[in-house]
Amino acid sequence: MCDKRLPDEARLRWGRVALTATDRCTQAEGVTDLVRAPELACVQVYLLQQFGSGRGGDPEAVCRGLLALIDLEPEQAAAQGGSCADLPHHRIRHLRRIKGLIPWLVVIRPHLEDEALVAAVGAVGGGTAAVAVAPFPTGVTSAFGQ
Repeated sequence: MCDKRLPDEARLRWGRVALTATDRCTQAEGVTDLVRAPELACVQVYLLQQFGSGRGGDPEAVCRGLLALIDLEPEQAAAQGGSCADLPHHRIRHLRRIKGLIPWLVVIRPHLEDEALVAAVGAVGGGTAAVAVAPFPTGVTSAFGQ
């Protein structure tokens, strides 16, 4: 997928294999859509960057899927993130997972043609991206609570 010496069709085929494998692995692990979205977005965004809209995928569909997982307004996330140390562990993990979607939205933004989606990404990227989430609380060593 990443070897530029391969023909584009082979790279696209390997990209689709990577996307399917990532999707199946995360489904088998039984994780939520919010947890699996960054891994899938990583492959989707790579394909879009390398091959553009169409051949590399549908940037609007990727964007809509990521935005649908964000269940907070930027102001709500900022308010919760500001007092992160006082939040229960599950809320901290939730905020971190939302924060993990933002880089993929920002990277996909130049590929969007729908002005409403561009504005939505701008609102999310400009709001929650600035939320500083404190380091993991005592006893929590990863975003998955393990």
